[in-house]
Amino acid sequence: MMFKEECMTLVSSKEFGLCDDEKHPPAYVDLDNKDAWIARVINPSEHEIEFYALDQCADIRDANNNLVSVCDAVLHTRRALYFVELKDRKSKGWRGNAIQQLKSTLKIYFITKNSQLDKKNIKCYASNKQKPAAPNSNFGPIIAFKKETGCMLYQTAEILIES
Repeated sequence: MMFKEECMTLVSSKEFGLCDDEKHPPAYVDLDNKDAWIARVINPSEHEIEFYALDQCADIRDANNNLVSVCDAVLHTRRALYFVELKDRKSKGWRGNAIQQLKSTLKIYFITKNSQLDKKNIKCYASNKQKPAAPNSNFGPIIAFKKETGCMLYQTAEILIES
């Protein structure tokens, strides 16, 4: 099962951070220690959000029972899903790895969930603390991601929860 109850945290703060400490997996929500935040979530309407840690928490396998490399977390609101891959790297290649993890997570999600959610309400974030506002000048990966998954890809460490 992708969204496990024991991997879920409810949060409704106006602002909070998403963290992924490799020494203490899985990813988690933080309200106070902004230095630890990899991504900042802005929730102006203070919606109740279900945060699900996926990587290192949910045991997600493919049809051949192989463990799938998935993104770190999902934020679930009444209207939308936000799949998030958290990175804290300066090295090249982080974006490609993040995109691959998001794609594999979406693939499993669409297979296992008979989602009635319109794909326009599914957003994917490749967030890197070292590059909080990755340049969007290279639209190739964004366009390819949209074409392949039907979902939007954002390369930023700031996630806006829409009203």
